[in-house]
Amino acid sequence: MDLGQPVKLRIRTSGFDAVSRMVHAGLGVAIMPQLVAESYRTLLKLAAIPLDEPWATRALDLCVRDVASLPAAARLLVDHLTKA
Repeated sequence: MDLGQPVKLRIRTSGFDAVSRMVHAGLGVAIMPQLVAESYRTLLKLAAIPLDEPWATRALDLCVRDVASLPAAARLLVDHLTKA
């Protein structure tokens, strides 16, 4: 029976491969990292449309328990990533 209401459906998958194959099969759309989208764009002939909206920008945080207790290589990585 058609009630005139949109169907609210959310599906979880095990990874980007499954999501890309669902999009390829015409089962919906997906939001994924640009590098992942580019790799499947060629393989499955998908359209990859960049999102140019403020909500699409992610802030990333680097989390550690104690920087001083990290191994030297990890400390160097933290120093490199946190330089402005």
